[in-house]
Amino acid sequence: MAPEQMTGGRATSKSDIYGFGMTIYEIFTGLAPFAHLPNDLVHAYVTKEDRRPERPSDLDVVVHGLDDSMWDIVLECWCRESSARPRAVDLVRRLDLLATLYAEQQKFPLSGHAGEDSEPVITQDTTSQQSNRGNLGSSVDAWGKTLRQLTTIDYPTVSHW
Repeated sequence: MAPEQMTGGRATSKSDIYGFGMTIYEIFTGLAPFAHLPNDLVHAYVTKEDRRPERPSDLDVVVHGLDDSMWDIVLECWCRESSARPRAVDLVRRLDLLATLYAEQQKFPLSGHAGEDSEPVITQDTTSQQSNRGNLGSSVDAWGKTLRQLTTIDYPTVSHW
């Protein structure tokens, strides 16, 4: 829950962005934010002390993508002032760029996959859909069609059994 919601404010798209930052944290660490605190202390920790979860230093977390670039996104999502948090459409663009860069640099570990020589397969699919409004991570052409690009990264896998 975003700090403004903890102090009686209503949920907005900006409070969702705060929650998205917490979700990124949980995905990379496997831990709920503030898992070490009892629930009754989280409110004061976030609203009065303006604290956020600490950046994990575990190398495994960094190797799996929670590097400086991703951590910067998380911190921006957690800004105390909701107006300073990024827009969802900007997050989608940045995350898409990071996913492409990570795949190109082979930052995603290939352990458990088909071996050192295996390369991830990056596919991009641009689809067109009639729409009167834009969608996240999309653009609208001159005829009102929403163009979406989906980047998928597939790794070859082998069974270890």
